[in-house]
Amino acid sequence: MNFKFLLFVMFCFIFSSAVYASEAVHLSAIRYDECVKPNDNIPIYVRVKNTDYNDIDDLRVIIDSPDIEIYSISQRLDLSRYDVASFDVPIIIPYYVNRGEYTFRVLVFDGNQIRRSYYRSIFIE
Repeated sequence: MNFKFLLFVMFCFIFSSAVYASEAVHLSAIRYDECVKPNDNIPIYVRVKNTDYNDIDDLRVIIDSPDIEIYSISQRLDLSRYDVASFDVPIIIPYYVNRGEYTFRVLVFDGNQIRRSYYRSIFIE
């Protein structure tokens, strides 16, 4: 592989991460049952904190996984400066998912940009 091309790809990755990852929102907790069964309704507990001087409007948390076909989105919330909010985002594990370990993504966004992105594992019994 061409060394210049590799450097270019690394630069684009670093730059794009800096553009989308904002320091204004911190996801201080993600709690859930790590071992579940198909057709289970799982509440994913999240706690977000505004660490910026400015208010953040229309903040949402999305939980998704293309591997097990889950997608859930929280209600919109507004965070004043230094405000903290805790809530559950429910997901339902489809009945047809095979046993195994899967990854899901937790996205925090404000309608304009992705503020944070986290990945977590879950085991289906």
